[in-house]
Amino acid sequence: MTQKRPRVVKVDRASFRTSLAEEKEELAKIGAELVDIEITNEDDIIRAARDADAIITAYAPITRKVLAALPRCQVVVRYGIGYDNIDVEAATENNIIVVNVPDYCFEEVSNHAVTLLLACARKLVRQNSLVKQGRAREVQPILAPMGPIAGETAGLVGCGHIARMTARKLQCFGL
Repeated sequence: MTQKRPRVVKVDRASFRTSLAEEKEELAKIGAELVDIEITNEDDIIRAARDADAIITAYAPITRKVLAALPRCQVVVRYGIGYDNIDVEAATENNIIVVNVPDYCFEEVSNHAVTLLLACARKLVRQNSLVKQGRAREVQPILAPMGPIAGETAGLVGCGHIARMTARKLQCFGL
């Protein structure tokens, strides 16, 4: 009798598309199959992962209903720090291990924070809106109160990995 290869299913919204090269490489070492499925709701997850040994997700709702319908599932892996979208209590009741990737996306989250700070400092949204409305001449007056950001102080809430990485990047702008 041939043993079935382990099946790992990544379930997430279409907006969360990532390269799975690293995951595929690691899973190939144990002969596991990796399937990437776009989902929109619990029923989609159940259909896609009914025979999965493991689930990988970032945002998909891994609820009690989903976990109860996955008899082979042994582990749920979440890209991210927390478990907000996973019913950990239900997973525990179903003997499913829940793990996360606590350092996932630090770089990108800190880049996003810096981008938002610069967009606010330069009033980009307001300027863009005026230009799109054909009111480009009004852009100059809103620039007047906009000074340099070098020498300003950035306030960061918390002092975790992301805040420390963001602080290092903001120093490059003289904050």
